[in-house]
Amino acid sequence: MSIKTKVEQIAYGHATAQVLSELGQQENWYKAYEYLSECVERGDEPDDLIVWQPFEHWEWKDILEQIESEAESLLSTIKSVLGLAHKGIIQSAIDCSLDSDMTQLDLIGMVELGNDIEESERAGGGYAA
Repeated sequence: MSIKTKVEQIAYGHATAQVLSELGQQENWYKAYEYLSECVERGDEPDDLIVWQPFEHWEWKDILEQIESEAESLLSTIKSVLGLAHKGIIQSAIDCSLDSDMTQLDLIGMVELGNDIEESERAGGGYAA
């Protein structure tokens, strides 16, 4: 499986680090995931990867499935946060409170604003800036 976006690489790399304790000869956690995936696909044993103790008796196929499940969960969370930031940025642009050159953009603040908008929409009301 080839991951194309950086966000996906971050999610899969983070999930891999939760299961593997050593990278082996791979340069980062995402590369370790790719290597493990290729080994499982070929039916090979990844010689230089080491898993954390709770996973040491698992089959590599099951370890890969655990990583992929965790990565998809992380990816969903990341996309949700980015969606909230997007809503906050749009609302800030509408109410003219967005810094025109974007140098002072408070992304955490945009996520919070986006969350406020979503909560207001769920409650049945519109958002009042």
